Amino acid sequence: MKFTIYDAAGRIVRTGFCPDGMEQVQAQTGESMLPVDADLQLDYVQNGAVRARPTNPATLNANTITGIPTGAILTISGVAYTVDDGVAELDFTLPGTYSILINAFPYLDANFTVTK
Repeated sequence: MKFTIYDAAGRIVRTGFCPDGMEQVQAQTGESMLPVDADLQLDYVQNGAVRARPTNPATLNANTITGIPTGAILTISGVAYTVDDGVAELDFTLPGTYSILINAFPYLDANFTVTK
């Protein structure tokens, strides 16, 4: 039987296959189980059902990222920042190419590259 294990936020932490009747013992403390298959990166669990993670609404226009979900973690070349107002004004002092990742579960991660 295929199974999906998820945490209290709905993050899928692992999936697998086990003999029928053994799926309930797959979940550890703080986890829940569904007897279905799911994709670790593209799905999440909401109201007891596997759902596709929505597209991240963040958009990059010049040096401004808008539409960032509240509480998102914005990582620029390995340095993380929390965004609470939905907007990030990018001001790079050194020339170069910067990788930007926006993580805001359950949204899919948004990736941008800015070259100054």
